[in-house]
Amino acid sequence: MNKGELTRSFSRRTGMSLRQSKRAIDSLFAVEGRQMGLIPTSLAQGKAVRLAGFGTFETRRRAARPGRNPRTGEPAENAGALDETRPRRRDFQL
Repeated sequence: MNKGELTRSFSRRTGMSLRQSKRAIDSLFAVEGRQMGLIPTSLAQGKAVRLAGFGTFETRRRAARPGRNPRTGEPAENAGALDETRPRRRDFQL
C-alpha cells in the first residue's frame, strides 16, 4: 500500500475528505516539506515512539565497520550511522 492508497482508505473509513486525510497522515509521518510529522520529529530528538497494537519506532546507532570500495576493491572504512528502525512484530508476519 502506498501513501495515496493509505490516504483514500483512511478517508473512506473515517468519513474525512481526502485533503483532511492527507493532512492527518502527513502530521504523523511526513519527512519533507515545511513541517516534519510527529514520528520523524520524535526520532530526530532521540525519542522512541510506541504505538500500542502497532509497534515501536526508534533510532539506533550503527558502529563504524571495515568495508571495501566496490569499484577498486580497496579496503575502506564505513562510517557509523544513526538508523531508524521498526522492530518486527510476530503477529504482523505473513
